[in-house]
Amino acid sequence: MKLAVLPMTRVVTGLLLLGAMRGLFAQDVPADLEARLVPLAVRDVPGAFGSRWSATLVGLNGRDGVLVYGLNYVNPVLPLPAGLPWSASPIPTRDFEAPGSIIYVPKEASDDVNMAIVIRQDGASLPDEISMPVVRQSEFVSRPIYFLGLQDNVDERTHLRVYSLDLHLSRIAVRFQILAPNAQFTWRVVHDATIDLDVKQRTSLWPYDRPLPVRPWATQIALDPLFDASRSSGPYIIVLTPLTDGAKLWAFVSETDNTTQHIQLMFSQ
Repeated sequence: MKLAVLPMTRVVTGLLLLGAMRGLFAQDVPADLEARLVPLAVRDVPGAFGSRWSATLVGLNGRDGVLVYGLNYVNPVLPLPAGLPWSASPIPTRDFEAPGSIIYVPKEASDDVNMAIVIRQDGASLPDEISMPVVRQSEFVSRPIYFLGLQDNVDERTHLRVYSLDLHLSRIAVRFQILAPNAQFTWRVVHDATIDLDVKQRTSLWPYDRPLPVRPWATQIALDPLFDASRSSGPYIIVLTPLTDGAKLWAFVSETDNTTQHIQLMFSQ
């Protein structure tokens, strides 16, 4: 079932714009809402080798009339039906923004709202779809997280994406390490750097008691040049360690075939 576009009145539009101006740097999440990460929020974005990418949110609710905040700017607050599949396009990211967007559901109903994101690519040799989770706040962790067994494949392009929903923090720094094996299969550090997660837009345009952030802290890193610089054939281990007190992370790695554009995903451990 597609979600209908709800008409906006002039009064509501005025409230939206006023709220956005007053809360331009709003950073905290209301205590009664759960923030959820949409890891990729793209709409007809051109990619490598003639591919074009779009993302669609899909869901199924166990409770009727649950309000979801931030699905998109047209329907910023939307009651979702129970027992019927629904779909919607998330707020798309732009070229200058870090990946991903944030949506919100009431905490008291969060266990009844099930969501995923479907990524589709067209324009390459074979259209393809892949599903990935919409990530709940409870899945972000403050401990180091790991990716094991990554390979450097000339026929694929590999990217790491790292996220945080700790919007009350003014900076999120992460130690980013890549380990590779020696001849004796002992591990050595081949890359060790501190990276800062980025955020370009902190508020949305809908009425609440205050504006809500729609962009997570995030960064995207191309891994292939770093693998090549290591002078190792792999396999590789990636370690991500939060350096900012109170910061929690979630991450994933994508491997995209340069010919078919088929994607394989690996999630943090």
